[in-house]
Parts: sequence; C-alpha cells; structure tokens
Amino acid sequence: MKVGILGTGKMGGALALGLVKGGVVGLNNLIGCNANEPGRTRFESLFQPQSVVTCADLKDWLPYLDVIILSIKPQQMRAGLEGLQGYRPETLFLSVAAGISTDQLERFLGGTPRVVRAMPNTPCLVGEGVSAYCGGQYATAEDLRIADQFLRSVGEVCVVPEEQMNLVTALSGSGPAYTFHFVNGLIEGAVKLGLSPDLARTLAVQTVRGSMGLMAHSAFSALELAAQVKSPGGTTIAGCEVMEKAGVELTLHAVIAAAKKRADELAAG
Repeated sequence: MKVGILGTGKMGGALALGLVKGGVVGLNNLIGCNANEPGRTRFESLFQPQSVVTCADLKDWLPYLDVIILSIKPQQMRAGLEGLQGYRPETLFLSVAAGISTDQLERFLGGTPRVVRAMPNTPCLVGEGVSAYCGGQYATAEDLRIADQFLRSVGEVCVVPEEQMNLVTALSGSGPAYTFHFVNGLIEGAVKLGLSPDLARTLAVQTVRGSMGLMAHSAFSALELAAQVKSPGGTTIAGCEVMEKAGVELTLHAVIAAAKKRADELAAG
C-alpha cells in the first residue's frame, strides 16, 4: 500500500511516524508532500538516518497512491485538492482537517471520491492520541477499516456520526491546549509560592498523568474520584472551593462551545 501525505506538519508527521513504527506502512511506500522546502526537510528528519521520499506536488504520484492523507489547514483545503484532480477512483482520502465535512471534500475533489474524515489530536506525536472518524457517502467498509487501522497506530479510536465531528474537534482535537493551560496554571502557582520551575513542572505533569491514568482504569466518575481526595476541612477542599467560586467548570463549558462554534464557521466557509 502506497501512502501520500499532503501536508507534512506536526499531525502529518505524527501519523507518518505511527504508520511506520507500527508496521502499517513501509517507509519505502510513504511520500510526504509539502510545497515548502523547510517543511519537507523537517519531515525527512523524523526518519533519519533512514530516508523518506518527499515532493512539492503529489500530481506525479497520483497514479500510484492507494491512500492520500489530507493534513493541510482547512483554509487551504479547496486549493490543495485542486492539485489532486486525476486521482484514481479507488484512492482513499483520509482527511484530518478541522471543520471540513465529507460532503465538502467530495465536492472539492469532484466525482465519487472515497473519503473518510477524522479528527486526531497532538498526543498522537507520542502514540497517546485519540481520534474520531466518519465515512463519506462513497467510502466502503474496507476504506473505514483502513482508516481505523491508520488512526490506531497513533492512539485510541472512536467512530461518530458526522454531525458530531465539530463537537469532537472542540473537545479532543483542541483539548490538549486546554490541558496545557491548566497545567501551566498549576506550575506558575507553585513557582510563585517558592518551588523551582523544574520541580513544579515534574510534580504537575506527573500529577495530571497519574490522575488521568487512575480515571482511565476506574468506574468512578470524575467528581466521584475528586471526592475521594477531599477530606473535610482539608487542603483539597480549600483549593476546590476557589475553583468552584471562580466558575472553572462553567468556563470550560464555554470553551468547548466557542471551539465548536469556530469549527462550524470553518465548515460554512
């Protein structure tokens, strides 16, 4: 199976690494496409000392590609797909662009393209991502199987109806950034009170990692797990009361809503 990646940025690179490391695609069957030379160079550096084929345009490769991963910015998608006219009817297009529906991708490509839309997130870079996907009207069961296999090479996978994809984008697609802001607040708060930045980072990162590991292996809800840490009149309750008064959870509700709204706007062009 020969795979082309249109857009070799962080997500394109993460998927490529996952596919190769997982033995899903051989390095000699992978082509990274980026019109920008520094982008191609960064992609090539991911696989050193081995070499990977890169190009500035996929046009000459279209007769040979079985799968094309669309990893370019949503605003660039229409123009990017114009360069893929002449694709083979059996080619699978796997899009990881936010806000671009399967219907839009099909219209941009023309004909009856086999499209799967997915939303992975940046923890894919370390094999700890989560991706949701849905198929377009011409995607076959085999296309969905391949997409699932590709995405599982970099983390967990969920199947959702298309109408929920923008909400998934707002939660798990953008969610790592929200998490990093939260952890940064923990680190900065501790540093202001006297911890060294390195120690504060170590404690905050491992606390979040361990807490999420505990939740992943527990049948308790998030609030039930929080209650297990709280003792009456203790330190945890004192801290949580501040969060409640500040409306942290309500703020996160608004964060998700704002991100979904933006995904909807991208879909509307």
